[in-house]
Amino acid sequence: MPPELMALLQGGGDPAAAGGGDPIASLLGGGAPPPEAAAPAGALHGGSAADGDPEEHYMEALDHLELGVKADVDEARIQTVMQCMTKIQGELANSQKGADAMLGGKMDPAAMRRMGAAEQAY
Repeated sequence: MPPELMALLQGGGDPAAAGGGDPIASLLGGGAPPPEAAAPAGALHGGSAADGDPEEHYMEALDHLELGVKADVDEARIQTVMQCMTKIQGELANSQKGADAMLGGKMDPAAMRRMGAAEQAY
């Protein structure tokens, strides 16, 4: 398979150099450039982390999940959501434990990654 075709299929090529903005249209010989779209952010998508403190987002999510649990009547769903809440709270507790250890002079690589999450992907 030609390298430029492979690059287009994997999203790493320059579509404009291949004859248009749309990779599929460029393979067919033309096409208008696509509208400008921001690349997905966060380590989940292999990009840099999105703006903001992830722990604040998780705490806000916990607040919303708690409101949902209080309003729900489906016991099975409530149990599932509560399990998710427990996992999120456990991760926040681990983060706090790592930050406390760093204040005591112990290096915690996971806490270091979390501290830089707003500036870079972990």
